[in-house]
Amino acid sequence: MPLTEDMKRVLAYNERDEPAYTPRLRPKTARLHKRKLKKHVRHLHANRLIKRKASTLARAAEPLAQFSRSDSWFPRHPFEGPYAGFAAGAQRAPGSNDTRPFGVIPPFRSISRRATSFGPGFWGFAGFNFPVGIAVAGFEGDAGVSNPYGSLADVNGSLRARLGVATPEGLMIYATSGPMIGSFAKLNQGYHAVEAGWTTGGGVEVFVAPDLSLRFEYLHGQGVNGRFNTTTIRSGVAVKF
Repeated sequence: MPLTEDMKRVLAYNERDEPAYTPRLRPKTARLHKRKLKKHVRHLHANRLIKRKASTLARAAEPLAQFSRSDSWFPRHPFEGPYAGFAAGAQRAPGSNDTRPFGVIPPFRSISRRATSFGPGFWGFAGFNFPVGIAVAGFEGDAGVSNPYGSLADVNGSLRARLGVATPEGLMIYATSGPMIGSFAKLNQGYHAVEAGWTTGGGVEVFVAPDLSLRFEYLHGQGVNGRFNTTTIRSGVAVKF
């Protein structure tokens, strides 16, 4: 590597000055100074390279700094505000009815008949979510038709509270519970009676687009008189407004 002006200035000796070193040490001292200067030059070049790379990275990061979370794939608060959707699944509805024959007298008892229906169901639902940190609270109402082909269950609906834990990526695990109402067939009378009760369950919901989520849900409902209950497994699609 050719000597620079700085190197020459350091290595140069003024003839009018007395030599700082003896003639024997002068070559070793010159080589030592030369190695130090080369090391200094390498550090100087490395620092300049780091500064150039840092400025390049800073310019490249400017568009990323302008990229807000609201423009990302998932919204900032995925489980917030109103939503609506539909679900499909299957429902199991066991039930019983007491048949009292005409003219029965003690000690004879009424005849109990039991049956269980299992079939497809379709529901529509709507609700509202309130995020509180990682927790999400809300309420949801649904109504639908299940086992419509002459079996025990028919039209049913519920109004439930929901409470879950959500991640920023749009995944929530929740529990739900609330009153329900539905109609079911009385086996011995040939018409549908209305039954009120309570339903409890849970599910998983995940956002697959900024305003579109998929869910899987399990619900168990129990009639007030204890003679009628439903078990529902369903999946659905929800749209956030």
